[in-house]
Amino acid sequence: MSSGSAPSIGNLNGFRLIPTGQVNQFSISINYGNNYTISDSSDGPGDDLTRLGDIANDSFNVTGFDDNFYVGKTLNNQGIILVRNNGRYYLYSPNAYSNGSIITAQQQPFAVCYCTGTRILTWREVGGSFTEVEIPVEALSIGDMVVTASGEQRPIKWIGTRAYAGRFLRNNPDLLPIRLQAGCLADGIPARDLHVSPRHAMFLDGCLIPAAHLVNGTTITKVEHLDSLTYWHIELDSHDVLVAEGAPSESFVDDNSRGIFHNAHTFSELYRQEQRKDAVYCAPRVEDGFTLEAVRRRLNQRAGLPLPPAHAFGQLRGYLDHCSIDEQGRLTVRGWAQDLAHPDGPVCLDIVVDGVVAALTFAETYRPDLERAGIGDGCHAFSLILPEPFALGISHQVEVRRSADRAPLTTSRPIGASGLAA
Repeated sequence: MSSGSAPSIGNLNGFRLIPTGQVNQFSISINYGNNYTISDSSDGPGDDLTRLGDIANDSFNVTGFDDNFYVGKTLNNQGIILVRNNGRYYLYSPNAYSNGSIITAQQQPFAVCYCTGTRILTWREVGGSFTEVEIPVEALSIGDMVVTASGEQRPIKWIGTRAYAGRFLRNNPDLLPIRLQAGCLADGIPARDLHVSPRHAMFLDGCLIPAAHLVNGTTITKVEHLDSLTYWHIELDSHDVLVAEGAPSESFVDDNSRGIFHNAHTFSELYRQEQRKDAVYCAPRVEDGFTLEAVRRRLNQRAGLPLPPAHAFGQLRGYLDHCSIDEQGRLTVRGWAQDLAHPDGPVCLDIVVDGVVAALTFAETYRPDLERAGIGDGCHAFSLILPEPFALGISHQVEVRRSADRAPLTTSRPIGASGLAA
């Protein structure tokens, strides 16, 4: 680290923070008074000294203390939170707070990436002909062709990377990767141990499930210690499923997280005219509920772990009342569903289009006609418009099924070329 620093920010109050156990929440335990100054230490030519946390491990000096690392801003933008090598959190703010006050930090995006060495399935020329080749993620370049889980060959639009030093990781263990042991997902999948960041999603049962939700302590584990760590991610023109070490795993999508990469500025340099769009995922992202429970149960059984008693489901009854595609290709589905073993409870449903889970929804909305018909308390309806358009002019097969056990409603509906249910 060089000795240069940005102009200092003075007359700040200093506070010692204690994590409350709630995400991004801290309690003030000690008020150290005011007249503190903060300066952004230069961490190399890529460090913008006028921006907070613009690079990995962005370090700051505070009056009397060196080597503080940026954690984030407060939710009201009135101060910044830093962490020292001793693992303790501190707030420096123009505001005055009393002991016991609760401070909320802005939600900081987590890295969603592959670790150095992860082999990605690509399409390359070898010996005069093109073939599938596994290439380490760090050896890939913009424009290289990757092979998606569906077998499509797509060019890389951008590659993000971010590195963390060991001392930073010791104070921020949530950044450490998840290890998926070879064969933990299915026979030969992954083909070799796969290391991804905790929030990185694997494609399982038609859904995207963050790796952290799959940890079982045996075949899928959290890495406990690393001296250094570098994450990489691959962006295509749209979100898709790559093949990493033989396992289906997501590509990068900018859900306000591009800024976590230390080379984020290179995207705007390459694509100056591009306007940022809302993130569109290639499949439903699942972080709780019956679908996740079913996947975890299957993987734990594969790992030889004892299983708790399975949740008992009753007969599923219901109907897909309406199913159509409008002029923009947006699919609308409406209907109702009830689990007879839990007649007043909601039912989690998969919306399956052409054999692929396109969305999740809950049958839990009140409809007076259902109550009059004696169907529970009437809170069993569902209605959903899928945001991602479907191709017009061709037929699609739509099925609604219970997420937990894939039990279908009494009918599935073919959508004809006219856009109406046949």
